Amino acid sequence: MRVLAVDDDAVAPILFGAIAKKMDIEIVTAVDCSTALSLLKSSQFDVILMDLNLKGVDGFECTRQVRAWQEEVGCRQPIIAVTGYAMSEDRTMCLQSGMDDYLSKPYQIKDLSELLIKWSQSSITPVV
Repeated sequence: MRVLAVDDDAVAPILFGAIAKKMDIEIVTAVDCSTALSLLKSSQFDVILMDLNLKGVDGFECTRQVRAWQEEVGCRQPIIAVTGYAMSEDRTMCLQSGMDDYLSKPYQIKDLSELLIKWSQSSITPVV
């Protein structure tokens, strides 16, 4: 499984590297929306993890841009919001902007594993 993680936090690559190793998946990190779109146009991903608090274009707008591009080319990968926000209206805003699911920080690897299994087309081993 290949996952695109859009997150500008400096610790994100380290965290995602540890998660990828534990789950035996590949996670590619993009620090902004422009990089994410470039990666999506040049490579295949099964799932997109989208942080909401990106500098410049936030995760909501980035999701809208990703969905517009996907509509043009006729593809669609699931987008899972990953955020420190934990209010019910935040989840609603994520779904309204085109995201498929929501995971609030801090999260357990088990929770991320379950969402990736739920939304991926490939099979991965669940983390217990």
